Amino acid sequence: QEQRTTAPGHFPEPSRYRNLVSGETYALGLVGTYQKHNLATVLATCDVLNRHGLTISPKAIQLGLAQVVWPGRFQVLESVRLIVDGSHNLDGFKSLKQTCQTQLPQTMGLFVGLSLQKNRPLEMALPLLQDLPQTVLGVVCTQPKDKVGLYHTPMELRRFLRDHSPALRTRPIWAAESPAEALWMLQRWL
Repeated sequence: QEQRTTAPGHFPEPSRYRNLVSGETYALGLVGTYQKHNLATVLATCDVLNRHGLTISPKAIQLGLAQVVWPGRFQVLESVRLIVDGSHNLDGFKSLKQTCQTQLPQTMGLFVGLSLQKNRPLEMALPLLQDLPQTVLGVVCTQPKDKVGLYHTPMELRRFLRDHSPALRTRPIWAAESPAEALWMLQRWL
């Protein structure tokens, strides 16, 4: 059972979960609606390991879950109002969209930083962006600097979104040659 608090106008804090079977409470250092499924997997794995002789104490589980950090997995960069998430397939984009819709205040504007590998169709980004127009202030398209050639170019992404996403027609869409340049652009705009 999830117990979550988000202050009005702020990004979500990591959630607390209560195990309805054992009654134990876990503070999870990660944010995202999909994390409760990951938590259930971790707890089930620890239970199996404990039954097979590898003892993992409840205190160790709680401490590990509270301290877990996963860069790029619904990582909040509040100073530039950006959430970094390494979604790389349609299911990941759907989970990201659900998390944005359920855990972000509807009045909070945020920026989407987007890069997409060439083996992924550009259309894959549209479901993520189409239902978030009141939340999305703008989009910055980029690519990893050391992976040029493996990703759609920032200009290609920008052009595609401009042509195929009516919800973004009134929002800025920038093209940045690297994630560092993307952050610089957002800071300048803010």
